[in-house]
Amino acid sequence: MLQVIHCTNCTEKGNLTLKVGLVVEAESCSTCHHLNETTWDYWFCDVICLGEWLRIREIEELGVPCQDCRETGFAFGFEVNGECKTCKGKKRVG
Repeated sequence: MLQVIHCTNCTEKGNLTLKVGLVVEAESCSTCHHLNETTWDYWFCDVICLGEWLRIREIEELGVPCQDCRETGFAFGFEVNGECKTCKGKKRVG
């Protein structure tokens, strides 16, 4: 199966040369100490798009938008499903 990956910033498809991957530790088991890790991947077509994405979304000041909130709907107002375990309801990590 072929999957086209679009740039996280400009959404254009093309030669994606930059991949930024973040590993988020959500929780660990108190018995076996196994870490439950979540990986978030961001793809960029060039350094300019990476820089724009960091600046526009205020990553340095506010942190990275929580992808777990996006998957559960918490980031879009579906907060009745409960607080996000990754960001503790802040909708940003960092």
